[in-house]
Amino acid sequence: SPSRGMAAAMSLAQSRFAGEAIRATLQIAAEAGFPDVSSEARARLRWARLAPQPDDLELTLEAYARAGDPRGAVAHWNANRRALLAEAEAEVYTDSRFAANESARSHSSWEVGADGVVVLGCEPTRRAWTVAIKAHCDLDEPSEAAALLREATQSEARRGAGGRTAERAGGLAKPSDANKRRGVERVAFNVVAAAYARARAPRRAEDLLWLMDAAGVRPDEVTYNTIIG
Repeated sequence: SPSRGMAAAMSLAQSRFAGEAIRATLQIAAEAGFPDVSSEARARLRWARLAPQPDDLELTLEAYARAGDPRGAVAHWNANRRALLAEAEAEVYTDSRFAANESARSHSSWEVGADGVVVLGCEPTRRAWTVAIKAHCDLDEPSEAAALLREATQSEARRGAGGRTAERAGGLAKPSDANKRRGVERVAFNVVAAAYARARAPRRAEDLLWLMDAAGVRPDEVTYNTIIG
């Protein structure tokens, strides 16, 4: 009926307005370094029944980075990762009618962190990968950072595969075509190399050159100076 159509249109408009307002809050919180505000904004996305976007995770991690809280960034990354894996499992085990419901899929992946903040599963951008990797390096965890770096390169390699599937070994799903800023940044390799150098593990730093080649990322002067030095 016309009244139902008008109500649906108004609901859609309100949802869009809420999404714009929440994401504006995310942007401001990221620039100001207020991770608690960013985390709460991400939680509000779920309550507003808005599908997550890759930038949501990036902005929240940037807020943690600017606040000098690498441990919080790692915790938020891990919560996001669990949400993504839960979504992938739901897609495998739900029936075809539910799987065809894009709205239901969008809101099925969420994780409640230790602070009670709800985290929607967002596909990482290349900047989000870098911030998470650097957070491990700042915590003097080069092995964890390198493992995440390998996962980032593997995720990008799976981009050409058909379908959105998660690795049964626990890896994240391949990036979707909607994620325009996917891939791995050179700086991610450089910060891991520097972390290995601080840990007096030069051979592990050298191994990153092979990983860079496999990922199609060219080393720069910083890379070589870090590994040689």
